[in-house]
This record gives sequence, structure tokens and C-alpha cells, in this order.
Amino acid sequence: GSLYVDSRPRGATVFLDGRSIGQTPLSLPEVPIGAHVVRLELAGKRTWTTSTRVVAGETARVTGSLEDRLDEAVEAAARGTSRRPQSSAGKR
Repeated sequence: GSLYVDSRPRGATVFLDGRSIGQTPLSLPEVPIGAHVVRLELAGKRTWTTSTRVVAGETARVTGSLEDRLDEAVEAAARGTSRRPQSSAGKR
């Protein structure tokens, strides 16, 4: 079977079963049949991972939408503002 991997935005590094194999968009003509893990990594974006099944004579297609990675301080602040403050009324 074969595998076609793309991403939005393009240019992400593609890992197949933990091994770096190129950048998106990427077409792999000879992939062993069975289950595989596809991981996409791009600077400034969150790592994207999925599993796919390659079938003989068919092309498995995988497309990942990569979201911006927020640094931990920004994420903590975002969590803090989205959480409602707990009332301490009635607690003694």
C-alpha cells in the first residue's frame, strides 16, 4: 500500500512509526500493510499524531491541521481566566 501525508500549514516534518521520513506534502509509494502511527511536527505548532491503516493496493491519506503552540505561561493565563473563581462563602 501507499501513504499520502499532508498538513495545514505545509512543511511539517513527518514521522512514520517514530522515524523521520520527510516533510509534507509527502507521498510514500511502498508502505507495509497494517497499522502505522503518523506524527507531524512543525516549529511553533503543536505536535499532531494519528494512527492509520495501510491496505494493499490502496493509498491511505492523512491530513493534519496544526494548531499554534502557546507557551506554558500563556496557556496558564488562559486557563486562569477561563475558570470561574470559586466562592469561599460558607466555608470555614
